[in-house]
Amino acid sequence: MTAVLVVLALILTMGYALVNSFHDVPNATAIPVRHRALTPRAALILAALLNMLGVVAAAIMLPLADLDLFVTDLIDPAPALGVIICALLTTIGWDLLTWWWGLPSSSTSAFTGAVLGASVAVGWVGLTAELPLDMSTFWHLAVPVLVAPVVAFVIAWVLVIPAVRGLRHVEANQVRLLARVGMVVGSTGTNVGHGLFHGQRVLLLLLTIPALGGFTSGASDSALPAAVVVTALAFAIGSLFGAWRIARTISTRMVGTDALRGGIAQVVSGLLLFAGGITSGVTLSTSQTTTAAVLGTGINQKYRATNHRIVGQILVCWVLTPVVSAVVGGTLVLAISPLLGA
Repeated sequence: MTAVLVVLALILTMGYALVNSFHDVPNATAIPVRHRALTPRAALILAALLNMLGVVAAAIMLPLADLDLFVTDLIDPAPALGVIICALLTTIGWDLLTWWWGLPSSSTSAFTGAVLGASVAVGWVGLTAELPLDMSTFWHLAVPVLVAPVVAFVIAWVLVIPAVRGLRHVEANQVRLLARVGMVVGSTGTNVGHGLFHGQRVLLLLLTIPALGGFTSGASDSALPAAVVVTALAFAIGSLFGAWRIARTISTRMVGTDALRGGIAQVVSGLLLFAGGITSGVTLSTSQTTTAAVLGTGINQKYRATNHRIVGQILVCWVLTPVVSAVVGGTLVLAISPLLGA
């Protein structure tokens, strides 16, 4: 049974990499495509290549990761694999559902919430007495849900003021050109940051799952090159599908932005995600960081351009994501607990 769980967990990990990159690529493509800084094809190809670069960088930085989030310290491998399987199933399902709704939700919040709920369920049915839950787990949830979006929103809102005043005498064509350059730069940072954050998670899972099943003695460095190759390919393939439903929400349905404000939003999100990826062990949400930055610039203008109904739906989705994921993850663990030894 352990071998079956290992194989299923590995398959779901690759499925998560594909769906996650598909779901999150609009964060780097929506604004540049909307303002014609990039064509749709060029934006997706650039996203695929830069996500691959981010995965390679994640492999180099892998020892810096905070491993507390992963349930590798459970004595019995079956419950640990059960938690991972249920968390991945929950995250994949939520990503697909929010894509269908066209809502930019956080895969990080979904995954962390699902791990939390599944871990509680494992302890509840008596499969383990030591739950891998501490303040670092909740920090992994609080940063993408609360801290990063607020920081992105405030910075983007504030930067509009000096940008508008400083460029008020510059010709419109030059402003648009400058903004488009900023969009490409910001999109680059967003793509690389996404590859860093989520690539690191996928690599850790690919290295941890065989160890839990007893097929390796630990997270072996010898398996890392192969894990990097398959992860990078999965991220690239997923990115090429586009997820334009979410892109339309970010670029037009939520709030209307001119090229200058779009450029500011993309630069802010790109810098935050890139800087966070290379300096922090806490995963930021690319979706919530980018959406908050776009909303911050869009609100800071004289005429009304905000669709409050859509903004409300997005905020409700952000709040519900960890809660629903925790409930679903825990429920799935309870459903398969007889297979895990309960």
